[in-house]
Amino acid sequence: PNDIPLEQVKAIFEQHYVPANMTLILLGHFDDTKIDTLLQQTFARLPARAPAPRQPVKFSTIDYDTPVQEKRALFDPEVDVHLFIPAVGSIDPANNAYQIVAEYLGEQLFYEVRGNKGMGYTPQAIVDNNSQYGFLQATTRTSDRWYNDAMQMFEEKYAQIRRDGVPQPDVERLRQKLILDFESKQRDNSELAQIYRHYRHIIREQGKMPDLVEKLQQVDAVQVKAAIDQHFPPKPLMAILRPPTTREILFKIGPPALILGAIGVVLLRWSHRRRVNAIAMASKKAGRDSGQPRA
Repeated sequence: PNDIPLEQVKAIFEQHYVPANMTLILLGHFDDTKIDTLLQQTFARLPARAPAPRQPVKFSTIDYDTPVQEKRALFDPEVDVHLFIPAVGSIDPANNAYQIVAEYLGEQLFYEVRGNKGMGYTPQAIVDNNSQYGFLQATTRTSDRWYNDAMQMFEEKYAQIRRDGVPQPDVERLRQKLILDFESKQRDNSELAQIYRHYRHIIREQGKMPDLVEKLQQVDAVQVKAAIDQHFPPKPLMAILRPPTTREILFKIGPPALILGAIGVVLLRWSHRRRVNAIAMASKKAGRDSGQPRA
């Protein structure tokens, strides 16, 4: 943030924060007439400038061959294994395929990593995206002993899904699960507003909210495999959050320990000199006192 000049911030604001880019979402019970009056007194009075055209989101190239490794605090034995791939936006037709792949991958990892191998805890996979882009993530918590095996299992399951897709019976089962989750979830107004926010451009173009359940019902194994072939990278990005090794611990606490040790030696020597000097002065004083005549 320190490298972003104020002029650039102002330019972005002037270009993108225009009334035509604003979306007001109202949920609940309200008076249409009063709302319209308020809009005429507020938003309608803003300068009507044309919005900048929406551009595709571009990212830098991802190095899938090099796992990302971050270290936990000292003496924390747990390891978190993560798998990441870029995902399409929530309004993209391939989004439902991503959701089904995430559900299927999460199940496969639970069966293998947790059930058969006992190498990790709570393996799961989710899709986290907004209207334009996001990511698919699979994760599990394991130990320093098993994280290499867990990471290999993640990569193997991903390669299997990318090669074979998701079987049609599993697509139908997971499709119904996603529909049930969507229809049965109790949402507050804030969460409903987020759903409408994702689809605001489609609502403006078509005049209505798309039927998300109907779109899910149309997904089959062929569509899932087509989305995988088109969007999924050959390899996932692996990320590891692990405890530091013994060598890393020594490198981290070694220099402070040496400095503290040196300070301790200096203080001990200083204290020892003071004690020796005090004893010597006390001996001299005792000698002087013993040579004086007593009254």
